[in-house]
Amino acid sequence: MNELPTWAVRLRDQRQSRGWSLLDMARGLSEAADARTRTHLPTRESLVRMIRSWEAGKHRPSEPYPRLFAESFAIPEAALFADNPDNPDTPGEDTYPGYPSRETHRLPEGVRSLDISLPTCVDMSDMQRRAAIQLLAAISAGAVIPAGVMETVLSGVEDALRDHADVDTWESVVDEYNHLADKRPVGSLIADLTADVVAVGRLMNRGNPPLVQAGLLRVSAGLGWILASQLEDIGERRAARVTWSTTRRAADASGDRDLMVWVRAKEASMARWSGRPDSVTLALTDEAISLANGHPSRGLARACAVRASLAARRGEMGAQDAYAALNALSDATNRAGSERSVYWAQAYVYVLLGDGRATSAMEAAFDPVSPEHVSELHMLQALDLVRRREVGEGLQQALATVQARPASVARRHMAGQILTALPEKARNLPAAHELRALTA
Repeated sequence: MNELPTWAVRLRDQRQSRGWSLLDMARGLSEAADARTRTHLPTRESLVRMIRSWEAGKHRPSEPYPRLFAESFAIPEAALFADNPDNPDTPGEDTYPGYPSRETHRLPEGVRSLDISLPTCVDMSDMQRRAAIQLLAAISAGAVIPAGVMETVLSGVEDALRDHADVDTWESVVDEYNHLADKRPVGSLIADLTADVVAVGRLMNRGNPPLVQAGLLRVSAGLGWILASQLEDIGERRAARVTWSTTRRAADASGDRDLMVWVRAKEASMARWSGRPDSVTLALTDEAISLANGHPSRGLARACAVRASLAARRGEMGAQDAYAALNALSDATNRAGSERSVYWAQAYVYVLLGDGRATSAMEAAFDPVSPEHVSELHMLQALDLVRRREVGEGLQQALATVQARPASVARRHMAGQILTALPEKARNLPAAHELRALTA
């Protein structure tokens, strides 16, 4: 392994000698910037990633960061970055401003063409790096992910289930991913999530105090459920199953009951769309409800919502169970918040049961801030139109929704429900064929 550039060692030593965490350093850089510069700096979480990358010697900081480091440490910039002249500035060309450059030169052509790349800010082992590249290459080519790849990517987490970590910063990273997941196209976060899962797994193998280790397990479970959901959305079911399994165990090991409930409820929610047997989905909701033990949480609410939708799929035979589950959902949500999720679940159940309250529930569920939720609601409206025999309008709305945004596993499932609900004579319409082809 090549020696770190002296300037990178100096950045790390200067920070650590002051007892600063990476988050403290990011805060220091922000405070050292003037008002105009500060408005152009990336988020605090992004700065933490950049600092980690610089201290690892991946590439030299470009302006204005050398000046901000110098001001933060009260050391002349020339002295701080004086040596290692053979390592010139290599500013990144990342899609998102403020992130370090990425190792696109090591990735297969198919991955480079999709603008998917591995962040340089994570220190992967050679085996994990190769596994991550295999994962991204398979996804870009639409091929099956090779056996063992997901296990290798997740190996750091698995090893830990048998240096100081900034848990607060990592939990902020999970929150950021959760926020982005509803706004970015399906599957677009897989590369970054994969890299961060590896990074957290390595941190967990460094021998941490119990509270820090529990925090890192929470982080790994948080990253894991988002990664598993993204894999489900692009149709990588085996990779998703492996990730869900490790994520459940990480959540359990963290001791965080709400997280344990949420992971199972979220997996159940994805399982109902991806075609897994209802018995598997119901087992997950049963586990979530049992673990919650009446304690209100968004996971408990999600589990009740999934049970309601599964019952509603049985039509009149399941109507009583569906309405009972909706009542349980309303009770759980009244105590835990998130009313919009209640309205969405109600709308889906009402559409499947032909309940006249579907329209008002869909209006109440509308969330203009989340493109993903808007797309799913549009598909639900299309399903409602088709079931009410407004076939042409329903098919056109479904087609427009799928064409505007890559189809998630939920939208693909609802497209299948729309096609199934079509009258016999309408199943050969050009719009029906096109919808079938786009969501196959």
